[in-house]
Formats: sequence, C-alpha cells, structure tokens
Amino acid sequence: MSTEKFVLKGKKHVIDKDPDAELDYVADFTDFLTPVGDTIATAEIVETTGGITVLSVAPDVGGLTATAWLSGGDITVNGQYASATFEIVTNNTPPRIEHKTLYFNVLQK
Repeated sequence: MSTEKFVLKGKKHVIDKDPDAELDYVADFTDFLTPVGDTIATAEIVETTGGITVLSVAPDVGGLTATAWLSGGDITVNGQYASATFEIVTNNTPPRIEHKTLYFNVLQK
C-alpha cells in the first residue's frame, strides 16, 4: 500500500505519485455506508485521467473500502492532477451506487 496519505486540497483528495510506481490506493466509503448499514458488493474504476493505468480493483474485507492497484501517470503541470474514479455498488436491494474520485500529483521521485 502507498505509505503516503491523501491530503484534502479544496474538495479533492490528492496524493503524490511517481509515474513509475505500481501501488495500491484505497477509497474509503465508510462515511457513506455506515449510516445506512450497507457494504460494498462490487467496485470498479469507471474513469481515469492523466495517463493512470488500472491494474486491478476490488472491495476490501469489511466492505467499507475498495482498493485499486494503479500505475503510470503523466507529470502534473499547472495543477492538472491525474485521477481515478471508483464506482461501488452495495449489497442493498435495490443497490446503492456511489462514486469517489482520487487525484494524483504525479511527479518523478
């Protein structure tokens, strides 16, 4: 797992990422799921920008977070972060669907 943490910049969750790194990044849906007593059934990355490549994605044990293994990324210029948007579908009937976008400040480390 990436040892760095996402930092809230405005309304964006941003983390530094080396374009050569292949690491796992966690999207936390706890605040959305806990109040309604629901858990994640499936997770996927539905959109990426800035050269991010998705290697794999899955819900985590416990059903409140999802992890994506990501690689690549174009060096960030003028604050234009790369991104990956998670989509989760819950176990509820009917299922809830929610999205969360993580942003990457891509720089050579």
